[in-house]
Amino acid sequence: MVNFKFPNRPIRRPIGRPRPLIRKPLPPPKLFPPTIPGMSPPKKPKSSGINLWIIFGLAFIVLIIITILILVLKTPVIPEQDLISGLSVYFEQGQSKKFELNDQEHKISVSAISGNSASIVIESQRIEAVLKVNEIKKFDLDADEVLDLRVRLKSIAYGKANLIIKKISESICEEDWDCGDWSACENGVQIRDCEDLNDCVTSQGKPIEEKECETPLPNQNQSQNDSQDIDCEDDLDCFILASETCTDAKLTQEFSINFFGLLSYSKNLMKLKGLENEKCVYYQRVLEVNISYSQELIDVLHGNNLTDLEIQQSEQEANLEAQKSVGLEQTCYFTAADLENILQKLKQGSFSSSDFSNGNCEQSCYPKSNCEESLYLCEKYGLLQGVSMIIDNKTVKVISVNSTTNSTIIEVNGVSDSINYLEIKTIKNMKIKNLGVIENLVRMEINCDYS
Repeated sequence: MVNFKFPNRPIRRPIGRPRPLIRKPLPPPKLFPPTIPGMSPPKKPKSSGINLWIIFGLAFIVLIIITILILVLKTPVIPEQDLISGLSVYFEQGQSKKFELNDQEHKISVSAISGNSASIVIESQRIEAVLKVNEIKKFDLDADEVLDLRVRLKSIAYGKANLIIKKISESICEEDWDCGDWSACENGVQIRDCEDLNDCVTSQGKPIEEKECETPLPNQNQSQNDSQDIDCEDDLDCFILASETCTDAKLTQEFSINFFGLLSYSKNLMKLKGLENEKCVYYQRVLEVNISYSQELIDVLHGNNLTDLEIQQSEQEANLEAQKSVGLEQTCYFTAADLENILQKLKQGSFSSSDFSNGNCEQSCYPKSNCEESLYLCEKYGLLQGVSMIIDNKTVKVISVNSTTNSTIIEVNGVSDSINYLEIKTIKNMKIKNLGVIENLVRMEINCDYS
């Protein structure tokens, strides 16, 4: 190995101006906790900007989750508009729904479901009720003596109760209408005043106060010796006594019939006009007719999802149709025994239009132009499914209906047949025409001459 040795020489400095000494500043010392044997050195802290973005992101995610929870958990409110025509809502036990009614928010809940019944609770003012399937109950939600809400339990299936909820406005007060006499016919119109004796706030069952009329013309069929008739006024027994000898007599008779909820009022003039060919001449004329729906029938129609407006229009149409019979007159020829039998049935309330079949009756109008077209009208009926009626001494019943095809199965004295819309069939010698089906209500014409 060779060793080099350098001689010790003095350090030479350049001649001239000395170079300034420039020193860089030292960085601040890094302070770390003392390192302990076996421990890893502390991590280098991250940038504070990244931490802020993470915090903002988490806050945004939390806000979205809270918003979703509010939307999911909040109970939707049923608007009042949806309740006007009736709304079908399904409830599980313990479930509730909020709804608006008369500018207030309420809540309806199903607290229990058992068999064919359900217990409901309506708030804000707490009301509890138990409904059976197809049962309807009405409620006054604000204690103003007016029923505001109608609830029907339509069905229970798979642990759910199907309620039909509908807005109504019906007075708890029961209307009691009292009407005055019709005025004289003036300008083709007769009027009268009707007053509700109970002063209810509703007028749902109010009779008509105006009707068309025609100034009566002299009637050739009318006896010129009315003043010589026995005036029985409204005494039916007096008229029956006169019929035994066919003595000239007259009677004004009023009839009020509840025909399965169809309230019919009529006022008739009845006369005996002596003997002709050994037959007693019987004459009658319709003076006044009024049709209205009972509250029971209105409830049934509500149960078939008809609105108040539809029911009111149907009632007005029925009443308008009935007015065509005002002025209808007929003259019949009976034996004294047959006539007395008819009048006795009338007294007992078992009278039927078929009782006139032996009278060789002739129909006309007084005055002629007032009801001429009504002579060609058939008898119209509205039957609900499952409800039977006695029509011309025969039991007529609707077995089933199909609202989609407007067809129905009708039974007459145990014999049934299916009748489609506008189809005419004869069942047990009874001609029936199907005029259409609305839910469970079937409109029919019966025993009309379609030849």
